Amino acid sequence: MKKIFLIFVISSVLFIGLFAEETLEQNLSNLYQDVARGYTMPIVTGFGTSLNSGWFHSASRSVTWGLDFEYGIVAMGSFFPSGESTFETDGNIRFGRNDCEVITSFLEGDSLAYIRDYLIESIMAQDFLVEIFGPTIVGSSQDSIHIVFPEQDFIILIPDTNEEIPITVPEIILTTPVTGLLEELPMLPYFTIQLSIGTIYGTKFIFRFLPKSVNEDEMGNLKYFGFGVQHNPNSWLKKELPLDICASIYGQTLSIGGILIVESTALGINVSKTYGYKMLNFIPYGGLMLENTVTKLKYDLLYQNFSGDWEVHKIRFEIEGENNTRLTLGVSFRLAILNANFDYNIGKYNSISGGIGVALTF
Repeated sequence: MKKIFLIFVISSVLFIGLFAEETLEQNLSNLYQDVARGYTMPIVTGFGTSLNSGWFHSASRSVTWGLDFEYGIVAMGSFFPSGESTFETDGNIRFGRNDCEVITSFLEGDSLAYIRDYLIESIMAQDFLVEIFGPTIVGSSQDSIHIVFPEQDFIILIPDTNEEIPITVPEIILTTPVTGLLEELPMLPYFTIQLSIGTIYGTKFIFRFLPKSVNEDEMGNLKYFGFGVQHNPNSWLKKELPLDICASIYGQTLSIGGILIVESTALGINVSKTYGYKMLNFIPYGGLMLENTVTKLKYDLLYQNFSGDWEVHKIRFEIEGENNTRLTLGVSFRLAILNANFDYNIGKYNSISGGIGVALTF
């Protein structure tokens, strides 16, 4: 999982290398963010979907005082929908000299070749609305991101003679070095350790965490913690309901070296029905949740511009995932002190989750 985020940062930084030629104007930075959002959105949404999976496999019991303890591993994975391997967007961009030489290459060997340097200077002096399309991060490594420079008319002033020469630059598609990376990966997996304990007046508390990373790479330590609460209002009622119903809220934060931070929240209604006994049962369950995931990237990129000087570009932006709602349907099985569950989640990205753990109920 840590390698996936390393890929995320590396691929995002590639865009700065793409646009950082002689200057880094604010409009380029803004365009970079738009492109980075389109390029990385499948990973952001997919990981947010996985993070918010597997929180529950039953509603908390409607008892005033009781012990419900469970400790185990939860695994989950979100599926990438068809069409998520490519993206397209547009925005204003100012081209550097290298790109301008490609754009004006049609003048090579032409009778107007002598105005090429003046044309390059004219192109470099203004912004152009361009189309950008290509693979997302989950796309093919054989496909590159392309920039479409539209057909443009220019009036070139020759300083020595004050002659004005009209010229039309044809549309050209520029190929960037940025490619897909994950080769149309079908699923984004994740896992976590989960501890739940209750029940006090129908309330159960859930904790999620991962062991501290023992292998530090250049991105630094991975830190992850999640916390959730389920409450069954039936614990305050005198009339028993045919189903266990609870309201729930969950939140979690993952950080890698302070460079990449993922914050996720979810709230919803969960229902379940127990068939059997405390130590031998199966529980169909379901739920409807509203969720949100925000990925924040903070990175200082040191690069050498075309003048040979070293500059630092501060990358600071947020990407909000497209996962907003989900319907969960699943079943849980209890045998003595072992509990296992599996569920399917329907949302922007569909996902599956399952878990196994040691459970005690009194």
